[in-house]
Order: sequence, then C-alpha cells, then structure tokens
Amino acid sequence: MKRDSIKTKTILGIAAIEAVLLVTLIVMMLGFIRETNFNEMDKRAKATANLFAITVQDAVLSYDLASLNDFVEEVMKSDDILYARVLDQQGRVLTQTDTISPGEIDLKASEVNDGIYDAKANIVINGESYGSVEVGFSIHPILNVIEEAKRWSYTIAALEMLLVAIFSYVLGRYLINKLSLLRDAAETISSGQFETQIDVKGNDEVDIVATAFNRMSSTLHATRQQER
Repeated sequence: MKRDSIKTKTILGIAAIEAVLLVTLIVMMLGFIRETNFNEMDKRAKATANLFAITVQDAVLSYDLASLNDFVEEVMKSDDILYARVLDQQGRVLTQTDTISPGEIDLKASEVNDGIYDAKANIVINGESYGSVEVGFSIHPILNVIEEAKRWSYTIAALEMLLVAIFSYVLGRYLINKLSLLRDAAETISSGQFETQIDVKGNDEVDIVATAFNRMSSTLHATRQQER
C-alpha cells in the first residue's frame, strides 16, 4: 500500500482523528472516575471518623477502656478500615488496634502516597476537646477500580481503532475503485477510443466528475465523427 495513495491517506487521516478523540475521551473519563471515587472516600472517611468520635464520648469522659476497646473492634468490622485508635487530650493512646501503625493525617484521599488514608476527628463535648480518634482507610479498592477502568478503556480503544481501520480501509477502497474507473477511461480515450463511457451509479462528487467525463467523451466522439 503506497504511502501517498488516497486509500492510505484516508486510513491514516481517519485513524489520527479517532485516536485524538479517544485519547481525549479516555483522559476525561478516567479523571472523572478518579475524582468521583476520591471525593466519596473523603466524605466517607470524615463521616466515619466524626461518628466514631461521637460514639466514644461517654467512654472517654469516664475513662472506660473496655467500652473503648469494644467501639474500636466495632469500627474494625469494616473491610477497608485498617486501624483505629482513641487518644486523650495530651495525645496519649487510650486504645488502638495492633494491625498497622498510624501515619500522618491526610487532608485528601487524592494526596495519599502510602496506600492508607489517615483520617482524624476531635472528641468535642460542650465546645471543649477531650481527645481525638484516628481511623485508617485502605485506598486500594479505589485504585483497583481506576486500574480496571483503565484496562477496559484501553481495550475498548484498541477495538475501536481496529474497527476504524477496517471501515476506513473499506471507504478508501470504495473511493479508489471509483477513481480507478476514471483513470482507466482516461487511458482508453488517450488511445483513441473516444466512445468510452463510464457507468455512473450515484451522485457524489466522483460520480459528478464521471458524468462530466462522459459528456466530454461524447463531444470528442461526435467531433471525430464530423471530421470523418
């Protein structure tokens, strides 16, 4: 397939346009999925931490460590929570899980770089802080969703590019066949066969040129007949 042929240019042109559109669509879609999931994680983490802080208020005031342990165990029943702990006013740990060591508190899920979203909420009673709670959420489920979306996007993009290549090849072949008829007819006329006519079956631009060619051929044939 020649690089400068119309068929090649048609395939490459359509493929280039489709590639640009697909890349733009994939980037926008993945960005939306990422932002939406991280925003939901932010809301859930804050809501869980705040509810946890409200739940342990009485136990912190009465220094009821047994109840605090029960509350921590209850929080840990969620599959994506990796640790939980309760601290007093001085930052001393009242109770905590022994699974994973807490990290620095994160402001947004999108800024997490260690795989754990560390959330915190203060235990506030009548405007006074009596301590705080910290909860660690795994962001791997979100990352898995994003990776799965990437895989599907790339698969769909590859399939679409294949279909575009096939359809553009068919289109290019269709155009080439029509132009080949014009070329062959022109070569026939150049050999002196002025009665040559092209079978016109449509009304697109190529067919309009073919109709004009037929008129030219008829005129040349009539002129040659008169000269004889």
